[in-house]
Amino acid sequence: MVQASLSQRVQVLHSPIYAGAYAFGPTGNRTRVVDGQARKASSHHRAIEGWNVLIKDSHEGYIDWRAYDENSRMLEETAHMQKRTARKSGRCCQAWPAARVVAG
Repeated sequence: MVQASLSQRVQVLHSPIYAGAYAFGPTGNRTRVVDGQARKASSHHRAIEGWNVLIKDSHEGYIDWRAYDENSRMLEETAHMQKRTARKSGRCCQAWPAARVVAG
């Protein structure tokens, strides 16, 4: 049996499909002007309110939406590379066991 990498496991936790939802448009593009030229950057995560489509309970998920929402909040709070978050856990994905508990 092949083990999923840590990044693959975290990617699953970030996906609304994991919670039984269909989502379209959770990421978007940003354009900014640098030295008079347009620079486009893709895959910027949007807030849920900015998604094009979100259909909760579109299929049976591994967890319910409440647990997904709690996992997302914990993952955001423990992200080390994001300056906008205040609370941090220890390194080496210490939030991972907590997310596993919420998932059951």
